[in-house]
Amino acid sequence: MRTRLACLLILLIAVSASRCNPFGPSCLSRQQTGTAGTVNGTVDAQAVAVHEIAYATEGSQNDLKIQWPGRLTAGGPRLRMYATRVECVDFVAPPSLGANNNTGACADVGSWGGTLSPDARACAVDRTCQPIDSDLVQSSLIITHGRGNPEKLGPSARYKLWVVTTSEQPVAYTITFTWFFGPDC
Repeated sequence: MRTRLACLLILLIAVSASRCNPFGPSCLSRQQTGTAGTVNGTVDAQAVAVHEIAYATEGSQNDLKIQWPGRLTAGGPRLRMYATRVECVDFVAPPSLGANNNTGACADVGSWGGTLSPDARACAVDRTCQPIDSDLVQSSLIITHGRGNPEKLGPSARYKLWVVTTSEQPVAYTITFTWFFGPDC
């Protein structure tokens, strides 16, 4: 009897610690998502393309996914998306598609994610070193500025999306935009 009571107590503590409410809606059921749009474009060889995008204010964050032919091919073209305030006019593309060190209106307002490139350094593939920007192929960008937070994006809830390539060829791409609202589970 004591063992069962101890097991029940441990189970209740575990459920409480995981913020799981067995008597109410699940965390996942409180999440909401929706489609915000799609942009198709082409960035010229070793160039920058720019799009002005309306922040989807239905959500607390906008999730961007980018795709292009050859993105997971060894030696294939590499693209990188950077999001800035709409007032940015002097965006300087970082060397080698690295971190955006611009300041002011041209500072990053998003954080990106990706996967290991087929051209990644051996230590990154073997997980004996931390991947660096050149080891990764960008696949996403998340802008987390709560329903168009004017402190970050300004009163218009718009931003500029800069698409940069180091490729010797023009690269066609598709970017899909969705919004998200709810708890992170």
